[in-house]
Amino acid sequence: MLAGAHIIFGNAVALNLTQNPEFAFLIGLISHHIADFLPHLDRNIFEAFDKTNRAEEGDNKYKSPKEWSGGVWSIVIIEFVLGFGLFLLLAQKIIIKEPWVILFATVGALFSDIVCFFIPRNILLKFKFTRAFLSFHKKFHCHLKRGSVKNLLLFGVIEGVIIYASIIALMSL
Repeated sequence: MLAGAHIIFGNAVALNLTQNPEFAFLIGLISHHIADFLPHLDRNIFEAFDKTNRAEEGDNKYKSPKEWSGGVWSIVIIEFVLGFGLFLLLAQKIIIKEPWVILFATVGALFSDIVCFFIPRNILLKFKFTRAFLSFHKKFHCHLKRGSVKNLLLFGVIEGVIIYASIIALMSL
């Protein structure tokens, strides 16, 4: 999932389970991995439509934000702004009452991707714990087989159901 979906899902779960910011961070972090385990659209949407990225199955030129094109950055930024904006719109009443819970749940929901994308890999590979974290994040993740564009619709529907259920949960608060 991209950032906006993680924000909406993580906050919907956290705000329904706790008023404690630390627990909200933990719930956001756990929700990230639950959401990643389910079929969803991700950076794989770029690979599936990229005819030049056919070298090896393990090859992924979208691993690092440094390698993202302007178009990829545009999609990621627009999705983040729309997702976070939608969340703020839905959670207007809660933001005043629970700003710290929302902040911590949001950081927790995005934490894994922030670590994996923005901390240089050579630094993460130096430590046993961070190597284990990278391995867990990669393995506990639904992967779309490269070139299977027809599955994008199905994955989009599944992700949409998760987001709509999260929106309903937020609206009921």
